Amino acid sequence: MKLRHLVWFILYKVAVTHVAYAQFTYTINGGSVTITGYTGTDSYVDIPSTISNYPVTSIGSSAFFGRSGISGVSIPNGVVNIGDNAFSGSGLMDISIPGTTATIGNYAFASVPLRSVSLGYGVSTIGTGAFRSCANLSRISLPGSVTSLGAQAFHFSGLISADLGNGVTMLGERLFDGCSALTNVTMGNAVTNIGSLAFAFCPSLRNFTIPGQVRSIGEKAFISCSGLTNALIGGKVTAIGSQAFASCTNLSTVYFQSNAPTPGVDVFSNCPNATVYYKPGAIGWPTVPNPWAGRPTALWITPFLVTLDAQGGAVSPTA
Repeated sequence: MKLRHLVWFILYKVAVTHVAYAQFTYTINGGSVTITGYTGTDSYVDIPSTISNYPVTSIGSSAFFGRSGISGVSIPNGVVNIGDNAFSGSGLMDISIPGTTATIGNYAFASVPLRSVSLGYGVSTIGTGAFRSCANLSRISLPGSVTSLGAQAFHFSGLISADLGNGVTMLGERLFDGCSALTNVTMGNAVTNIGSLAFAFCPSLRNFTIPGQVRSIGEKAFISCSGLTNALIGGKVTAIGSQAFASCTNLSTVYFQSNAPTPGVDVFSNCPNATVYYKPGAIGWPTVPNPWAGRPTALWITPFLVTLDAQGGAVSPTA
């Protein structure tokens, strides 16, 4: 009797496992599995870690493309690659990407109603347009393992805040273009270049700090950031592209920690209230208040603390 039950249980498990695997199309190459599609009807999909005793290591291009009925997916440890358009146009609400995943392909989650994204430490490459047009995605935090962040990665998304971690070196073209709700961006010290139109048409930005390792700011990088009032530019910037801050109509103060960079054409066009501040002793700036890139200049005098003694006299700040 017990043997009969054991045989029945084994057959049942085999049948259930076979049905579960049958919901996926896949290829086996070099001893590992790539998921190429899903034929099931469940709203939540649990991707297996193995199929036919081979590890699942990749989710192929367009594997879940357009599957609007899928609201959740479990990606197992062991997956190292998520292909181009893998979940684009699906109905995913939340996603957790394991630390074994190194690459997120181009447009992998584009036009998905994501509310939250958790990225494991190990993700190194986020492709072009990976989270483009994710209107419900309000926050993103990249682990320090991310070193490559593609153009348009968050273009037209609903982001309010973004922490780019300490591994990203280049902000690609149109990275946050059209993120109308974006108010806070934390850039790590590894960033050396800000691409063209990277923050274009982000009217909710108010204050922006460009960290000290950045060397170039691309063309139209902040164009039409109409809410931007203050910008602090780090000490290694040597070039600012044409129209980089054009139509930032509320921009009032731009602080430079560097020597005068090489300006492109119309850097501050249609910025009627902007004043450029530079530090005493910095090289290449015009004499105050003569204009630089079309805007008047002023000296940026850094305040320092003065302590009063008991008799009310000033004590040297070095005392």
